[in-house]
Amino acid sequence: MDNLWKDFGPPNVSHTIGRYPADCIPNSGGGQGCKLRCGIHNGSQMHINYNPTIYFGESGRVEGLPVVLGDWRNGCLACGSNLETYGFIKSGWECSFPFDGIFLVMFEYRMQ
Repeated sequence: MDNLWKDFGPPNVSHTIGRYPADCIPNSGGGQGCKLRCGIHNGSQMHINYNPTIYFGESGRVEGLPVVLGDWRNGCLACGSNLETYGFIKSGWECSFPFDGIFLVMFEYRMQ
């Protein structure tokens, strides 16, 4: 499983969009863990944590959003749009706002 995810998605686009750390290998056993950076919103770096055991129907909490009431949805939309534009996820994703944060949901990772 680790080797499958070693080269997940395209190469990192910049220091604000892509795998972090760049050479991380997700470990479903709770190893180092990887973040998928998805851009800057209102001056804050956003990311989701990704799970190498799920290929589609995934959900990930959009982390790093500034606490600005009413603006989390815009951050989530920017995050999802960036990940789709740069080829990390496929189209069909959406944003959901349950009681404990905003989530990018129903996305499918794009493998190389």
